[in-house]
Amino acid sequence: MRPLYLTTARCAHIAIVAALSLGSASFAQEATVPQLIGQLQSYEPSVRAAAAEALAGIADPRVVKPLLDALKDDDADVRNWAGFGLSRIGAFAVPALVEALAEEDALLRTETLRALISIGREAVPALIAALSSQSDRVRWLSAQALGDIGDPRAVDGLVAALRDSDEQTRKRATMALVKLGAPAVKALVGCLGDERTEVGGKALWALGKIGPPAVPGLLGALRSPEKLAHQRAAWSLVVVGKPALAPLRKLLDDRETAVRDRAKLTLVGVLVELGLPVMNALARDLLSENPLVRSVATEARVRIAARYYKDLIASGRKGSEDLLVEGLAKYGHKAMADNFVGSGNPKLEKAGYDWLVAHKTPVARGDIQGPKWGIRRAPLPESGGGRTAPKKSDEQDTEKPPE
Repeated sequence: MRPLYLTTARCAHIAIVAALSLGSASFAQEATVPQLIGQLQSYEPSVRAAAAEALAGIADPRVVKPLLDALKDDDADVRNWAGFGLSRIGAFAVPALVEALAEEDALLRTETLRALISIGREAVPALIAALSSQSDRVRWLSAQALGDIGDPRAVDGLVAALRDSDEQTRKRATMALVKLGAPAVKALVGCLGDERTEVGGKALWALGKIGPPAVPGLLGALRSPEKLAHQRAAWSLVVVGKPALAPLRKLLDDRETAVRDRAKLTLVGVLVELGLPVMNALARDLLSENPLVRSVATEARVRIAARYYKDLIASGRKGSEDLLVEGLAKYGHKAMADNFVGSGNPKLEKAGYDWLVAHKTPVARGDIQGPKWGIRRAPLPESGGGRTAPKKSDEQDTEKPPE
């Protein structure tokens, strides 16, 4: 049962201010800390909040445990002041806060995490050490806190956490490395050749999400003789997208044939992800004096046509029929062929029928649901990024790392 020390917030404030104003600061603190800790047990939320507020201004190790308990209070003001107090105490409070991450109480964990993040750099060594905790929950919450604090000292510990047995810890470590950004690039690039998917795959995703700061390191990995490393570097560059275009184009002039070939394949991948907005630029690249540039443009245009065939059919874009037919021939599937048959464009209808016959696939009967040729006549954008077709449900398009 909580003792009713004070009945109103006004009385609580008067008592606290009076106590703190008596004598020297050290004397006042010595005299009032036990009283204030007692006030945290009051029935009145306003009294508990006032006590937590007063304790928040006292840097005394004795208040750590009471304030930690106050993080579980039903009243938001009490929790806020308790968290603020613990963050002000700083290093003294860190061990108890890290230990509290293992608690079953979700509210307590949330407030504890906020306090650790507020403490910032002083909490980093303890949080790095907590990445080796026996508790899965402590490990993944520590990884999350390190990402929010953003201290480069955490890089090695977080990279090691990519090998953790707990999937949640690996995910939080990956997200934390993305938040750290450029300081994490070198260590992540070093993981691309790891045969374990949970390590190399998450490094791939993280580097792609870090974006432009990761490009130089990824271009270096693209030169790696290790197949897994340069393949994953290529996929990361595809995730980076538009900022990777110019550096990859320069690699088309590299002295090493293998590097040029990898740059070509990666460029095509980036361009396909950028989609229809780059089609006009690719048409201009077909006139380039560099045969590799022409080759990239040719392949990318066909693959874009195959992926975004519905948009091209609906736009009725003049001269796109040949591109669509080639896309069907190289990358076609039944749904694509059916849409060609029902498009209302004679050339596409024939190509669709021919594909279905060649693949011994039944021709759809009746009215085929799908885009009709020229139903949406609008010019394609000159430039830009992003897809125009519906997104696939892969995690690379979200803010979560891959499984």
